[in-house]
Amino acid sequence: MYEFVFNKTKYCVDATEDDGSCGRLINHSCKKGQNCKMSIHVDDNGIPHLILVALRDILPGEELLYDYGDWNRSSKKAFPWLKT
Repeated sequence: MYEFVFNKTKYCVDATEDDGSCGRLINHSCKKGQNCKMSIHVDDNGIPHLILVALRDILPGEELLYDYGDWNRSSKKAFPWLKT
């Protein structure tokens, strides 16, 4: 799940179901270990879309990592990978 706010509206992207896209396969790493970041791109109709942007050149075969951004204490307890 990825939540973001755009123009005072809260959005939630649920990547738990496999819809054929590859974005759900990108793993978490804390800020110092990430090689990608999530960014909002607004199309010509004013609709926000999430895009993943490389922070540096990515080597062939290298795992894509970004910070899921969920620092809630209960989330960290339920999902230990958020601590790394």
